[in-house]
Amino acid sequence: MTARAANSADEQPNQRRHREDPSSKTSREQHREGPRRRAQKPVLVGEWQLNLTSRMGTRGSKGCGHYVYGGARPGAKIAAFDLDGTVIRPKGGQSFPKDSFDWEFCSPSVVPKLRELHRQGYSLVLISNQASPNPKLATDFTRKLPFVSRKIGVPLNAFACWDFDEFRKPAPGMWDAVCELAARGGYDVDYEKSFYVGDAAGRSTDHADTDRKFAANAGLQFLTPEELFGGEEADPDWALWGWNPLAYNHTRELEALVTSSTSSSALANIASQVEAMSAGEVLILIGGPASGKSHLYERLLKPKGYTLLEYETPRSLAVPKHALDVLDGTFGAPPVSDADASSTWTLASSIDSPRVSRLAICPSLPSRRSRHNLISTIRSTFPGVAVRGLVFAPSGGFDEAVSGRGGVEVWKHNSVWRMAYAGEPASASVPAGVDEGAQGGTARHRLVPLEAFKRWERDWEEPTLDEGFDSLETHEFRLDQETTPAALYEAWHQWLVDVYPGKAIKTGRVAIPGPGFSGR
Repeated sequence: MTARAANSADEQPNQRRHREDPSSKTSREQHREGPRRRAQKPVLVGEWQLNLTSRMGTRGSKGCGHYVYGGARPGAKIAAFDLDGTVIRPKGGQSFPKDSFDWEFCSPSVVPKLRELHRQGYSLVLISNQASPNPKLATDFTRKLPFVSRKIGVPLNAFACWDFDEFRKPAPGMWDAVCELAARGGYDVDYEKSFYVGDAAGRSTDHADTDRKFAANAGLQFLTPEELFGGEEADPDWALWGWNPLAYNHTRELEALVTSSTSSSALANIASQVEAMSAGEVLILIGGPASGKSHLYERLLKPKGYTLLEYETPRSLAVPKHALDVLDGTFGAPPVSDADASSTWTLASSIDSPRVSRLAICPSLPSRRSRHNLISTIRSTFPGVAVRGLVFAPSGGFDEAVSGRGGVEVWKHNSVWRMAYAGEPASASVPAGVDEGAQGGTARHRLVPLEAFKRWERDWEEPTLDEGFDSLETHEFRLDQETTPAALYEAWHQWLVDVYPGKAIKTGRVAIPGPGFSGR
């Protein structure tokens, strides 16, 4: 055998072994198997969850949308973001998107930064206000969010407020939902490491200050997109606008209704005057929606024997028939029978006897003309009855530059606060703004319609004695810190007025200037 043949014989087994070695593949075989390996990577999917229900009830609000991408669940470290203007924006520099495909990332650094935060152990959360009377906008948003999530490419949660309720920023309802999800997974949010990023920061070029207020309400560190995605220094030239709940004066204790003539409180003055009267008294409670009238009645007036009459003032401003029947049943001839009484007059609390000497009336009477009809009716029909007025005012009085005309900014704040925090959630069968018969802090409320506040502000005229009152006292709204639960008292000092449509920045009133605020 020649050497060449021997070498050939020796090589053949080696070649066979080489071909049989699975670790040695030709480039063509490797190329064919490449796509198969890529297809084995996990594919992230997203799904819209059931809407979170508002405390206003299913018929009172659309609630809050919740989208989960990649099976994400919030952990201890949370990086939360506003969406529009922070993460994405409409193409072409437009203010609003045309459809669900009209969007792009705000900068090339957005996606890499979000993925970096995910690798660092942060849970990504998108938080967006999407309330609009146009249903197309909500539909476009639900279609758009899955595409945005896929481009980001890491697990995340997204929350979208569909209505004007406790979920709408700057109210912290959506953040509370995030914390609840984290708690279900056994995590407490790490507030030292968690943060929120938004473009509505109250700067001279910003359209609003909502995101900065939301971060303050949630107790989160706040960053602008320029700081996080662009690495810029914090801009000190900003301000929080509108009415300031942090500056409201609650220092005086809520004064009890007493009969001592030496007391200086408004309620004590009224009580001491009526003690000497035999014919009785009508006490007209004058204040806007959510100004504290029902709360004060339950706590202070009802225990002193006052009966409450509530009615909606008709457009004609005439005193409605059932109110006249109550006045007649209280100060005139009593009803013939209980059956007749139930068909003609309604009281907010039971009457122990046919004649009640103290009647508190709580209609909406912002103008002199609206009050004139009621006062003149009482004067002409029941001349021996005293007519007294108790005006519900913000702390410091009716300073239009601070509290709005008729105190409307404070009353709007109260409306959001009591809906979001006070008492049990409202049931679907109760009209907006009406108590369900509960007392004090357990009353159930829906958000007072914005139009009700607009009417009050439009018609407001501060009462005067020459309208026919025997006396006129002012009761400044204050929460009693000793009797109000600590969590409710703290929640009252959140930024809540902005839940209503409109932007506080347009009021031109600076609530809190930033460290480098230069004015406008």
